[in-house]
Amino acid sequence: MYLKVHTLINSGTDISYGEDINHFYIYRILRSLFIDLCRKEAKITKVNIEYLEKFVEEEEIKEYKDIEGKMKQLDTLVDKLYWYDAKVWRLIAEEKMSIAQLSKESGISYYSLYNTYKNVKSLIKNSIQWD
Repeated sequence: MYLKVHTLINSGTDISYGEDINHFYIYRILRSLFIDLCRKEAKITKVNIEYLEKFVEEEEIKEYKDIEGKMKQLDTLVDKLYWYDAKVWRLIAEEKMSIAQLSKESGISYYSLYNTYKNVKSLIKNSIQWD
């Protein structure tokens, strides 16, 4: 509150009421600071740290097992694809090559590569059940 009053006085705002300080300004400053504090505390959700650590450890173990199984399903599904589709998928998804870059290097149409990648991606989404 003192800092707010000080900034008001330095900015040239007259908060005096005759010879005394205007108590209305003090009341308004305190009220606005209190309301701001209540808003900030309402946004913060307090969680017990021990519960959070236990929850995170359990989730990491569960997610790691799930991801490992899903990756095996993905590998077997990609192995069953037509060779061209599997090669395009591996170059774009696993090698992190862009479709435009692959199109320039291979001479294959951008739209052909894009449609192949999109079809393989939709096949994977439909075949593997993600939780």
